Amino acid sequence: MKRWYPIFFSFFVGFALQAQVEVVFKLDMNDEIIQEEGLFLIGSFQNWDLDEALILEEENDSGIYSVSVDLSPGSHNYRFVNGLTNNVELECEEVGICFGDCFIETDQDQMIRYVVVEKNAFKQTLATHKFNSCEETFPASVEELNQSSGLSINPNPFSQSTTLTIGNPNNKRFEVLLFDVSGQLLRRYGDQSGTGFQIERGDLSTGFYLLSLRTDKGEVANRKLVIH
Repeated sequence: MKRWYPIFFSFFVGFALQAQVEVVFKLDMNDEIIQEEGLFLIGSFQNWDLDEALILEEENDSGIYSVSVDLSPGSHNYRFVNGLTNNVELECEEVGICFGDCFIETDQDQMIRYVVVEKNAFKQTLATHKFNSCEETFPASVEELNQSSGLSINPNPFSQSTTLTIGNPNNKRFEVLLFDVSGQLLRRYGDQSGTGFQIERGDLSTGFYLLSLRTDKGEVANRKLVIH
């Protein structure tokens, strides 16, 4: 009798290592006029194919639109599109409007949004941004964390250490997670309070990283961290 256990085990391990994560993309359109065709998401995970563009749906007449996508762990680039035509450059968000918080520079000197999908995550909900902006829309449960200075990193880029500052007038508890571009969790600064703390480079290599600040209600904000 043949034994299938090793084969089944290898298949299961391979599947687990390649498991995709449900990622929820959100967009605040309260200050925008939505084109008749609707709102769409395109990205590197679709090879920027317009035929594969995904439509965003409004959440409870809130002006917030969202769509869920299953993505593999690692970094992905994407754009929101208001109205979908063959000339996508005219319909996409404007390029060059900001850099460092929710955009990354490409070889074509354009700015597109990026996301780092975490390994071993079940579901990942991204911060809600306004169209054509890095400004975030925060749910009422966490807006107090952003009443003053918001979340900032200075200096950034840095070589030895940097300071994370957060507007936190009511001294709420939060944690900060540090990921590499593959989505691997490198550090967890748990059970924090106050308005900030210092981050030491330590054994981190030169390159790009993602800082994710979260409360017990979920993710609040992401910031790109650069070490040189």
